[in-house]
Order: sequence, then structure tokens, then C-alpha cells
Amino acid sequence: MVTRQLGDFSRNRVLFPVAFQLESDKTWFSYPYVIIQTYDYPEGTEPTDTWIKQFAQQAGGSDAMPQVDLRSHSFATIMRQNVKGIGPVTVQINGHIGRTQAVKINAYARDSDLGTYKPKFGQINDSFQWDRGEEYQEQPSTSSKLLGRVVGGTIIAILAGVVRSVMKRRRTT
Repeated sequence: MVTRQLGDFSRNRVLFPVAFQLESDKTWFSYPYVIIQTYDYPEGTEPTDTWIKQFAQQAGGSDAMPQVDLRSHSFATIMRQNVKGIGPVTVQINGHIGRTQAVKINAYARDSDLGTYKPKFGQINDSFQWDRGEEYQEQPSTSSKLLGRVVGGTIIAILAGVVRSVMKRRRTT
């Protein structure tokens, strides 16, 4: 496969940083090919389970039935297109949700060639991994935060009581 830098064709924080295709294909975007998309989250926002589900649904269009895995923060969906002069094309879309951005791996093939390239598309997707610290990190729920504050407050109260008790004993001796 050949890798080609596409530059930062950004629009609403959507980037298309790289594409891959067979080395034998000299014309760019000859089927099959893979395009990587990245989506930067707006400053200060983090994805929720609801956002992940909506993002997956939009990835494949209105007819898509995405398979969402909230444990691995990923999804897979299929989109079918009829491309003028080419015919039926299938797009295998795999999404990965990270801490600061989402990545979509979009693999395109003619329907007649899909069986041949589907294992390679799977290998490409399976090779994806986040850099350390960029993986999705669930934020504690409001109840977890509240529990943490209660526990923290209790510990401080106990420490204050111990310190007061020690100080009182020192004064009396």
C-alpha cells in the first residue's frame, strides 16, 4: 500500500490526514482505498455514551445500523453507494473514540471486490491503537464525584478530630 498525506483539509474540526491505496494504482482514489478521518472535540468537551451512539449513526448515513461497543469506545457500520461510472461501492466504517478526538477508518471497495479486500480492511482496523494517554477515559459520574467529596470530607473531619484530641491532651499535661 502507498500512503499519501492529504494535508489538513479541515472543516468544523474534521481532518483527513492520510489515505492508503494499492501501490499498483497510479490514479488516486482508485478502488479499493482507505481514508482516515479525525474529529477534534470542541475545547473542554468530552464524548458521552449518547454522543458516541449519535456519532456512529451519522457515520453511515440514515440507513446505517451501526454496531456500537461502549466498553471499547468503538463502532462499526457499513454504507453502500452507487457511484456514477463505477457502480455499487461499499464503505466499511470503523470508529474509535479517544480522549480528545475520534478517528474513523473508512475503507472503500467495489461490491464485486469487497470479499477480496475485507480481510485487509479488518487488519487495518485491528492495527489501530491510541497513543498512551489519548485513549478514552470515562469521567466519573456525578454520584461518583459526590461520593468522593463525602469520603474526602469525612477523612478531613476525622483528621481534624484527631488533631483536636491530640492538642487537647497536650494542653492538659
